[in-house]
Amino acid sequence: MDKLAGESTTDLARRIDVLIFLQLDQKFPSMTDKVQKLAEAGLNSGEIGRIVGKPANYVTATLSQGRKRGGGGRGKQ
Repeated sequence: MDKLAGESTTDLARRIDVLIFLQLDQKFPSMTDKVQKLAEAGLNSGEIGRIVGKPANYVTATLSQGRKRGGGGRGKQ
């Protein structure tokens, strides 16, 4: 743990984001599926965008399209 003592919270958050993305990438091949799963987990568009490497407006549009198609989205199960 001594190696992490000098790291900033931002650096640690970035590494966690990478781990989350890698897990999503293995299970959900499409970006739409990744975005929808993260939204279902309760993350907002900015948080999702940071994890998947897309701008928040892309995430918002993706979630909106999913809801129009009946694919659910944030808060729908």
